[in-house]
Amino acid sequence: MPIDEVGRRLGLRASAIRYYEQRGLIQTSRWQVGKRWFDTEQVRRLAAVLLWKDRGRLELGHIARFLGSPEDSVSWAQTIDTQIDMLTADIDRL
Repeated sequence: MPIDEVGRRLGLRASAIRYYEQRGLIQTSRWQVGKRWFDTEQVRRLAAVLLWKDRGRLELGHIARFLGSPEDSVSWAQTIDTQIDMLTADIDRL
């Protein structure tokens, strides 16, 4: 899928998609006619990144580590626990 189609489907500008790619969160699958193209796996990965960022309120650095390697699973679990505590505190305040 070309970058403009990915952007349309996920509600992102191409510059935002390029930024996520630059941060190592997704990878271009191929180049065609001067455009980045992404396969289904990368589009799903980007959708997960957006969900974690927006709904889970996770920083991109944490997300990058989650997507990086299985060795980070302890860090992942600790980060999720911290996020749950923060969300619970937000709910209590509301």
